[in-house]
Amino acid sequence: MSKIQAAIDQTIENKTPVGVIKDGNLNIIVLNGNENKLDLTFCARLHEALDEVEKQEDIRGQVLVTVSTNPKIFSSGIGMEELHSEDDILETLNGLNRYMLRMLKSRIPTVACVNGDAIAGGWFLAMAHHYRTMNEDSGCMSLIEILLSVPIPEAFNAFGVQKLGAHNYWEASCLGNRYAAKEALEKGLATQVYPEKDLFAMTEEFAESLSAKSLDPVTFQVMSEDIYKTAIENLEGPQNLDSTVKEIARFLS
Repeated sequence: MSKIQAAIDQTIENKTPVGVIKDGNLNIIVLNGNENKLDLTFCARLHEALDEVEKQEDIRGQVLVTVSTNPKIFSSGIGMEELHSEDDILETLNGLNRYMLRMLKSRIPTVACVNGDAIAGGWFLAMAHHYRTMNEDSGCMSLIEILLSVPIPEAFNAFGVQKLGAHNYWEASCLGNRYAAKEALEKGLATQVYPEKDLFAMTEEFAESLSAKSLDPVTFQVMSEDIYKTAIENLEGPQNLDSTVKEIARFLS
């Protein structure tokens, strides 16, 4: 059994919404919230999981892998039904913003094992990682905000452009394209695709290959922050979230 599958099984058994399992040099964050919808509680648990990983002093050679217990859904984005006010929406968006910042500033390589759909906010959750592995047999990555007439925040757009390049991100965000694994790989959303039966084992093998590099965490972080400087500065700057918050709030009324 792969370490990733074992971490999934343990998280389900423990009934924790977000599990953190360390196995050797792999830190496995397991999303265990059914559709892993982003709301106040889930975002808080996600940050607590990152705290567990980041508090380690000796982190050289370690890798972070994120996966979902739901084989059909990695994350379906903002959990509308759990948000009861514009303040709730704003806090949730800020939670996702801070998550992306923390991932861009990570001291170790990160891999999202996108074993199901990554939709809207879940798209950003996956893209925050350095690498995305996908199930070539099912699942997709899609920004559906344009289909709901919800504008994506400016800082999130800057993040997307730096990750994919302007045109590929424009297609993803302004057209609301749905990318299965093969096209996701072509467009730069996925970095590796594997058959469903091999997804966990091959993702683990890939993560272990990153671990074997034994990269210096200080140098890794400094260089990563320099390379992602534009995205980081936008995520750290004024968020201008009013229009996004108001449009999401329409669904609550």
